[in-house]
Amino acid sequence: MYIANVSHISLIDIKKFKSLTKVTVGRCDGLFPEELDGSIVFHSVKSLKLHVSHLTRSKSSLSKVLNCFTALSMLAIDGGNEECVIQLPSSSSLQKLSFWDCKRLGLVPVEENGGGMQEDKSLLQSLTIKGCGKLFSRWPMETICPFPASLKKLNVKGETSMKSMALLSNLTSLTTLKLSCCSNLTVDGFSPLIAVSLIQLEVHRCNTPRLAADMLSEVAFQRAKLLPAGYISRLEKLSVGDISGLLISPICNLLAPALHTLVFMFDWRMESLTEEQEKALQLLSVLQNLRFYSCIHLQSLPQGLHRLSSLKELCVISCPNIRSMPKEGLPVSLRKLQMNDCSAEIDEQIEKIKRTNPDLSVEDD
Repeated sequence: MYIANVSHISLIDIKKFKSLTKVTVGRCDGLFPEELDGSIVFHSVKSLKLHVSHLTRSKSSLSKVLNCFTALSMLAIDGGNEECVIQLPSSSSLQKLSFWDCKRLGLVPVEENGGGMQEDKSLLQSLTIKGCGKLFSRWPMETICPFPASLKKLNVKGETSMKSMALLSNLTSLTTLKLSCCSNLTVDGFSPLIAVSLIQLEVHRCNTPRLAADMLSEVAFQRAKLLPAGYISRLEKLSVGDISGLLISPICNLLAPALHTLVFMFDWRMESLTEEQEKALQLLSVLQNLRFYSCIHLQSLPQGLHRLSSLKELCVISCPNIRSMPKEGLPVSLRKLQMNDCSAEIDEQIEKIKRTNPDLSVEDD
């Protein structure tokens, strides 16, 4: 059910639809009155998308709204420029939460004896924050972790108020972490324990190009001291914007057991790999998928590609300064090659590869 731009509909009217499982509420004055008392409950609704304007009356509004949806597993809050302060919801059924384009939405901690997402009863698995910008502007950065330790997936994009990795220090169950366009975020307060269960990590266009490399270096150097005995990295997919920072031996040794997909994206400084970086890349012995996106100053691909015996896919997109393929060729294990938006000089070499490798799937301009 979708409701927006009306003023004559009440919760009692919606209650008549007994089998509702999904509700989207845009701007709709008066639908959630301030005097909500929990007498109206939707037991069947699993998914709720809510415009932020419904939460502007008081910071307890969200908890009152959620009291009407006791079986809710997915909540999305979107909006515009309404100023709003909320506490994160404490629903034990909620598994997926997202904030979209809530430009003036701010989080505050729960009161000393209040409920909150950080309590043990929280089952929240996935949290997405995109295009907000002031979510942590009122948050006491150094003292309280805002998210529950149950989180497995966290995706934050464009959150300029996020300044310290200390905010995430309790998230030791994370399997997926994506951080992009967080222009003030630093590695300060990073806990290597975040990496214990990580399977996918993406870090792009944050405060420092080395953010991901600094995080992984900390894990590599501290694993004997801080991580569980016998810890082996589970990281399978890694996407970063810093080729030189990542390709060092301690990090590649750390990632070697499981990393099968490596993506370099938006590295606008790297021109070519050094001998040490080439050697570090060779440590990734189970790597199957290697991608370069918009590395605009990169002039050559790794010369040791032919030694990556597990590599199956190579993708190079929008890297206009790459003039030639590696002198020693490509690995015999390669099954797919994609070269788009690259230099004209490379076209002839691609045609030769097509002729001499009939079993190789080649996609180019």
